[in-house]
Amino acid sequence: MRITTLATAALAALLTVSAAQAAPKFDSGSINDVAKVMQADGMKAEITKGKPDYIVGTTTDGVKFMAELYQCDTGRCQVTVYTAFWGPGKATAEDMNGWNSWTFMCPAFLKEGKPFVTMGVQTAPSDDAQAVELELKRWVGCMDSFQDFLRDPKAFLKSKGL
Repeated sequence: MRITTLATAALAALLTVSAAQAAPKFDSGSINDVAKVMQADGMKAEITKGKPDYIVGTTTDGVKFMAELYQCDTGRCQVTVYTAFWGPGKATAEDMNGWNSWTFMCPAFLKEGKPFVTMGVQTAPSDDAQAVELELKRWVGCMDSFQDFLRDPKAFLKSKGL
Protein backbone atom coordinates (compact mmCIF):
# COMPACT_ATOMS: atom_id res chain seq x y z
CA MET A 1 0.00 0.00 0.00
CA ARG A 2 2.76 2.40 0.95
CA ILE A 3 4.66 1.70 -2.31
CA THR A 4 1.48 2.36 -4.32
CA THR A 5 0.96 5.67 -2.49
CA LEU A 6 4.59 6.72 -3.09
CA ALA A 7 4.40 5.70 -6.74
CA THR A 8 1.16 7.65 -7.18
CA ALA A 9 2.68 10.73 -5.52
CA ALA A 10 5.79 10.49 -7.73
CA LEU A 11 3.66 10.15 -10.86
CA ALA A 12 1.53 13.13 -9.84
CA ALA A 13 4.68 15.22 -9.28
CA LEU A 14 6.02 14.28 -12.72
CA LEU A 15 2.71 15.11 -14.38
CA THR A 16 2.59 18.47 -12.60
CA VAL A 17 6.12 19.32 -13.77
CA SER A 18 5.27 18.23 -17.33
CA ALA A 19 2.05 20.26 -17.34
CA ALA A 20 3.87 23.34 -16.04
CA GLN A 21 6.51 22.99 -18.74
CA ALA A 22 3.87 22.46 -21.44
CA ALA A 23 1.71 25.43 -20.38
CA PRO A 24 2.50 28.51 -22.46
CA LYS A 25 4.16 31.28 -20.49
CA PHE A 26 2.08 34.43 -19.99
CA ASP A 27 3.66 37.62 -21.34
CA SER A 28 2.30 41.04 -20.40
CA GLY A 29 4.20 42.39 -23.41
CA SER A 30 2.21 40.21 -25.82
CA ILE A 31 -0.84 41.72 -27.51
CA ASN A 32 -2.48 38.28 -27.60
CA ASP A 33 -2.02 37.70 -23.86
CA VAL A 34 -3.31 41.19 -22.96
CA ALA A 35 -6.40 40.59 -25.14
CA LYS A 36 -7.00 37.25 -23.38
CA VAL A 37 -6.99 38.95 -19.96
CA MET A 38 -9.54 41.50 -21.22
CA GLN A 39 -11.76 38.71 -22.51
CA ALA A 40 -11.43 36.76 -19.26
CA ASP A 41 -12.71 39.90 -17.48
CA GLY A 42 -15.81 39.96 -19.69
CA MET A 43 -14.61 42.64 -22.10
CA LYS A 44 -14.59 42.45 -25.85
CA ALA A 45 -11.05 42.60 -27.22
CA GLU A 46 -10.32 42.55 -30.94
CA ILE A 47 -6.78 42.79 -32.24
CA THR A 48 -6.46 45.16 -35.19
CA LYS A 49 -3.45 45.29 -37.48
CA GLY A 50 -1.86 48.71 -37.67
CA LYS A 51 1.30 50.57 -36.82
CA PRO A 52 1.45 49.48 -34.08
CA ASP A 53 -1.05 46.64 -33.83
CA TYR A 54 -3.66 47.50 -31.23
CA ILE A 55 -6.59 46.09 -29.32
CA VAL A 56 -10.03 47.62 -29.61
CA GLY A 57 -11.53 46.91 -26.23
CA THR A 58 -15.07 47.36 -24.98
CA THR A 59 -15.89 47.30 -21.28
CA THR A 60 -18.90 45.45 -19.94
CA ASP A 61 -20.59 48.90 -19.76
CA GLY A 62 -20.03 49.43 -23.50
CA VAL A 63 -17.21 51.99 -23.30
CA LYS A 64 -14.71 51.53 -26.14
CA PHE A 65 -11.00 52.07 -25.77
CA MET A 66 -7.70 51.14 -27.41
CA ALA A 67 -4.68 49.35 -26.02
CA GLU A 68 -1.47 49.80 -28.00
CA LEU A 69 1.83 48.07 -27.29
CA TYR A 70 5.05 49.98 -27.97
CA GLN A 71 8.81 49.52 -27.85
CA CYS A 72 8.56 45.99 -29.19
CA ASP A 73 11.59 43.87 -29.94
CA THR A 74 12.10 40.13 -30.18
CA GLY A 75 8.36 39.52 -29.88
CA ARG A 76 7.75 41.33 -26.57
CA CYS A 77 6.68 44.90 -25.96
CA GLN A 78 7.86 47.12 -23.12
CA VAL A 79 4.94 49.59 -22.84
CA THR A 80 1.14 49.36 -23.04
CA VAL A 81 -0.83 52.56 -23.60
CA TYR A 82 -4.59 52.60 -23.02
CA THR A 83 -6.60 55.41 -24.65
CA ALA A 84 -10.29 56.32 -24.79
CA PHE A 85 -11.91 59.11 -26.84
CA TRP A 86 -15.25 60.86 -26.40
CA GLY A 87 -17.20 63.10 -28.72
CA PRO A 88 -17.10 66.88 -28.42
CA GLY A 89 -18.37 68.03 -25.07
CA LYS A 90 -18.34 70.99 -22.76
CA ALA A 91 -14.85 70.40 -21.30
CA THR A 92 -12.48 73.28 -22.00
CA ALA A 93 -8.69 73.30 -22.03
CA GLU A 94 -8.86 74.89 -18.58
CA ASP A 95 -11.09 72.03 -17.38
CA MET A 96 -8.62 69.50 -18.79
CA ASN A 97 -5.80 71.23 -16.91
CA GLY A 98 -7.90 70.88 -13.76
CA TRP A 99 -8.38 67.17 -14.44
CA ASN A 100 -4.65 66.74 -14.98
CA SER A 101 -3.85 68.50 -11.71
CA TRP A 102 -6.21 66.06 -9.94
CA THR A 103 -5.10 62.75 -11.51
CA PHE A 104 -1.74 61.03 -11.36
CA MET A 105 -2.51 57.99 -13.47
CA CYS A 106 -4.65 59.15 -16.38
CA PRO A 107 -3.85 62.45 -18.04
CA ALA A 108 -6.43 63.82 -20.45
CA PHE A 109 -6.26 66.15 -23.43
CA LEU A 110 -8.38 67.76 -26.10
CA LYS A 111 -7.72 66.83 -29.71
CA GLU A 112 -9.80 68.71 -32.27
CA GLY A 113 -12.22 69.60 -29.48
CA LYS A 114 -12.69 65.96 -28.44
CA PRO A 115 -11.55 64.85 -25.00
CA PHE A 116 -9.46 61.75 -24.52
CA VAL A 117 -7.84 60.10 -21.55
CA THR A 118 -4.81 57.85 -21.55
CA MET A 119 -2.81 55.61 -19.21
CA GLY A 120 0.59 54.08 -19.91
CA VAL A 121 2.14 51.14 -18.11
CA GLN A 122 5.50 49.51 -18.40
CA THR A 123 5.41 45.75 -18.87
CA ALA A 124 7.81 43.36 -17.20
CA PRO A 125 8.69 39.74 -17.97
CA SER A 126 7.70 38.87 -14.39
CA ASP A 127 4.14 40.25 -14.82
CA ASP A 128 1.43 37.62 -14.68
CA ALA A 129 -2.18 37.77 -15.85
CA GLN A 130 -3.25 39.12 -12.45
CA ALA A 131 -0.88 42.09 -12.83
CA VAL A 132 -2.44 42.94 -16.19
CA GLU A 133 -5.91 42.47 -14.71
CA LEU A 134 -5.02 44.97 -11.95
CA GLU A 135 -3.84 47.47 -14.61
CA LEU A 136 -7.13 47.01 -16.46
CA LYS A 137 -9.10 47.66 -13.25
CA ARG A 138 -7.12 50.90 -12.76
CA TRP A 139 -7.79 51.82 -16.38
CA VAL A 140 -11.53 51.16 -16.11
CA GLY A 141 -11.55 53.25 -12.91
CA CYS A 142 -9.85 56.08 -14.80
CA MET A 143 -12.43 55.91 -17.60
CA ASP A 144 -15.30 55.88 -15.07
CA SER A 145 -13.90 58.94 -13.28
CA PHE A 146 -13.28 60.70 -16.59
CA GLN A 147 -16.88 60.08 -17.67
CA ASP A 148 -18.04 61.59 -14.36
CA PHE A 149 -15.77 64.56 -15.07
CA LEU A 150 -17.15 64.99 -18.60
CA ARG A 151 -20.78 65.12 -17.37
CA ASP A 152 -20.02 68.37 -15.53
CA PRO A 153 -16.32 69.29 -15.48
CA LYS A 154 -16.70 72.32 -13.20
CA ALA A 155 -18.79 70.45 -10.62
CA PHE A 156 -16.40 67.47 -10.70
CA LEU A 157 -13.35 69.68 -10.11
CA LYS A 158 -15.14 71.62 -7.39
CA SER A 159 -16.01 68.34 -5.63
CA LYS A 160 -12.29 67.51 -5.65
CA GLY A 161 -11.35 70.88 -4.13
CA LEU A 162 -10.01 72.35 -7.36
